[in-house]
Amino acid sequence: MMSSYTDYNQGSPQLEWLKDDLASIDRAKTPFVVGVLHAPWYNSNFHHFNETEEFYFAQSAEDLMHDYKVDLILAGHVHAYERSYPVYHNQVVSPEDGTVYVTCGDGGNREGHAIPWKYPEPEWSAYRQAAFGHGLLTVVNSTAMHWSWRRNLGNESAVDDEYWFAAKDSTRFKKAPRI
Repeated sequence: MMSSYTDYNQGSPQLEWLKDDLASIDRAKTPFVVGVLHAPWYNSNFHHFNETEEFYFAQSAEDLMHDYKVDLILAGHVHAYERSYPVYHNQVVSPEDGTVYVTCGDGGNREGHAIPWKYPEPEWSAYRQAAFGHGLLTVVNSTAMHWSWRRNLGNESAVDDEYWFAAKDSTRFKKAPRI
């Protein structure tokens, strides 16, 4: 969990903690790494677009997400839903080489949903919607993780968006052959 409103510049206690924490992860034991923060780094909605805590925090820490192969970053702040393709520095990349960013702030607030999107839709944006909904993250096993976003339909919900994650460098998780 990272703080969008605490110093995130190079050399800050938060960034030093983040480096140490990511470096300590044994991917053989922890095949998926998920980060959480409040203000999204990837957001194509006019609401809160390129705010200081989004833009500069991403500049300070996105290379760490890439270097440590973070699978998913979850954010809120914008009262809408948006999922990116695997991305690195605003470029769509392979799942092995990028992080998926999800903004799931669509629970709403008294002002309503954040409806106006930037057009045209950025290449990195895979799906976006301004409707009430919720996300579900399921770690299936050591090689598969599933994200789904479900639009609320009264007392029911329907899957409107989903993404499957494969463990990065998943060959490391195969069992050794018996001799």
